Amino acid sequence: MTQDLFGNQTVQASEGVHMNVVKTEIGQLEKALNVLIWRPRLIRRDYWTMQIERLLARTPLTVQDRQRLLALLDLLGRSGESGD
Repeated sequence: MTQDLFGNQTVQASEGVHMNVVKTEIGQLEKALNVLIWRPRLIRRDYWTMQIERLLARTPLTVQDRQRLLALLDLLGRSGESGD
């Protein structure tokens, strides 16, 4: 852990940037899956599941981000039920 002249501000800024990147990635996943869910044949379930699980493995995640990712996994699981 490094400190600048102002203490931990560098570390806090870095964590804030990390959280913004994670939120952006989750938003991109949500958009892509919401489009693809209506076209089940286009979904590469394994790919999207892997992307979501990769994000879930990251720490720290906010409770809201974790819920969003779990909802996307649930959406992927149900998408095949509507008929291929």
